Amino acid sequence: MRELVEGAWPGLMVTQDLGLGMLTWLTHFFPQEEWARVQFAFTNYGVSLGLQAVRRWPARVDRLNEHFETYRSGDEYDEAAITWVMACASRFPGAWLAGFDPVLA
Repeated sequence: MRELVEGAWPGLMVTQDLGLGMLTWLTHFFPQEEWARVQFAFTNYGVSLGLQAVRRWPARVDRLNEHFETYRSGDEYDEAAITWVMACASRFPGAWLAGFDPVLA
């Protein structure tokens, strides 16, 4: 798997969740490799929202938000509005979570 990723990562386009999950899993074995450090803010914000929805790993959510506060990939997603919408949803999940009561917020 590592050899496949090393040869293909610069132009790699993952179009399915399983593929993204497997590549993300693979990166934890090789955290210092350049291809393992490539970050996708939009995707990670979705993971953050999911973790908050199930109330898991709040420290990881905090680290993710801190990382993407300054990280820029240099691609079109840096300026895409949906990335910034997801950033806001990750930091202020409010109505995205079951049981949210705007009166109590």
